Amino acid sequence: MTKTIAQGTVLQPGQRKIIQSGSQWLDNSGERVVLKDDQGTTKDQTPTLNDDDNDDRSWQRSSDGGSSWVFRTSTKNSSN
Repeated sequence: MTKTIAQGTVLQPGQRKIIQSGSQWLDNSGERVVLKDDQGTTKDQTPTLNDDDNDDRSWQRSSDGGSSWVFRTSTKNSSN
């Protein structure tokens, strides 16, 4: 599935953009999220991740903006 962020959107350090879907659009294993610019160049991406427990946790950056990913309690509208 592809989601498009409005052209001209700029995220400054510490800002976030929440992308939501009315239904599940990621499976629990073997998928990743890729952020590309309008030329199709990959700017950021998650590693291929798995959620075998299917609970209220989500993959998040540790620390915010860092390069490592951790599996923690979901924190919508908070730092990830």
